[in-house]
Formats: sequence, structure tokens, C-alpha cells
Amino acid sequence: MAHSDGGAGIRRVHPAIQGILDSIPTAARGNNHGGCGLVQCLTEALDAGLDPTGATAAATLGRTRTNKNFKNLIGPCESCQVLVEHFDIDFRMARQMPRSQEVEGALRIAGWVPDRRVDLDQWKASLSEFSWHAAAEEFLQEFGGVRVDISGPGITCAREPFEFDPELAIGEGEKFAELSELFGHKFFPLGEIGQGEFFLAIDEDGAIYLLGAWALRHGVGDAALEHLVTGVAPERLSPLT
Repeated sequence: MAHSDGGAGIRRVHPAIQGILDSIPTAARGNNHGGCGLVQCLTEALDAGLDPTGATAAATLGRTRTNKNFKNLIGPCESCQVLVEHFDIDFRMARQMPRSQEVEGALRIAGWVPDRRVDLDQWKASLSEFSWHAAAEEFLQEFGGVRVDISGPGITCAREPFEFDPELAIGEGEKFAELSELFGHKFFPLGEIGQGEFFLAIDEDGAIYLLGAWALRHGVGDAALEHLVTGVAPERLSPLT
């Protein structure tokens, strides 16, 4: 177990790890380049003479217990993603809350089954205008191609049908790039909701959004699915200042 150094950049890094980090172009580096907990874990493993290839890893947000994002699972940053791929690490971004029977039932009716895995090769070829990240890949491998047909009143807003098909956003790469820059998140298309009024998108930390002229956040993993199925209004995001 390790923690981010918060950008201090004072930790010792194993030479093999440092070499990989140094090879990453400056423009492609994460904000905490070299300071994430994964770097420390890999350093400790190599220092102990262990081969980290094929290891399992996960990362959570460190916040106060009263913060809504406390222990939310997040994906690797851009720099750590290079390490994940180099060492073939199984980076887990599992759900942070149990899935309700209502959500489970809606997904099963739509064709989802446990351990479902979708081949992403076709989408990777057709969606070259977008920048893939680990969170998008993991989500679409499980839910890609699923359409949930629901309607009626929800908890705080109307329930609307939604579909996880990223090709519905083909031609919108510029819009996604602009919104990503405006809000400071790397949005990748997941599909659409309603009659196509909003795109569904996922950021590098696994949070799911509605994107239109603005960005509205539903939460991470099953929290987002719960909101979509039961009709909970998303939170309006504030742009970077």
C-alpha cells in the first residue's frame, strides 16, 4: 500500500521505473507524474527482488470520511497507465457500492450478464478521433452494446432510456475535446440518453457524465448506473477557472 506524494516529487524511484517515466513525452504525462502510489509500490517490489509483472492494483481517492468521494476507486493517471501496460498490471476499478436488484434486473433484461466481455477492436478502429483511457475500456468491455429501455417518474427526475454505444458520438471529437478542456476531465463517449439530447461519457477516474452544452456528473460505476436506472438527477459540474 502506498500514497500519492501530492506532487512533492521527493520520493526515491527505482531506476527501472524512472527510466519508463522519463521515456514518456512531457505533453503525455499525468499531473502527478512519478508521484502516484503505484510508482512507490512498483519501486518497493523491485527493491525487494520481486517481479511485479501481472500484479493486481487499485487506487482510491484520499479524502475525509465525510467527503462524498471518500475511497472512490479511480483509474491510473496518464503516466501510471504506461506503467500498467508495461508490467501488464490488472488495474481494478471495481464498483464502490453494491448493485441493487432493480439495477441488476434492468441490466439483465437489456442483455447484460455477469463476466460479460465485449471485444473493443472495432470501436477502437472507428473511434480514433477520441483518446481512449483505461476507465473507458473497462466500462465498455462490460456494458458496451447494452440498451436499457426505461421510462416514467424517478426519484428526483424522469427515467429515460439509455444506450452504451460509443459510436453514437462519431464526429463529435472536437466537442468532447472542448468540454474536456473546459472542465478538466478526459471525457470519452459511452453512448446517449433519452432521445439523444445528451451524450453519456466517462472520465479517466471512471465517473459517468451527461454531456450537452454543459457537463452533469452521475458518479462512479454502480452509483452512476443506480442514478440512471432509478431516475436521480446528476450534479451540474463547474468549469475550471
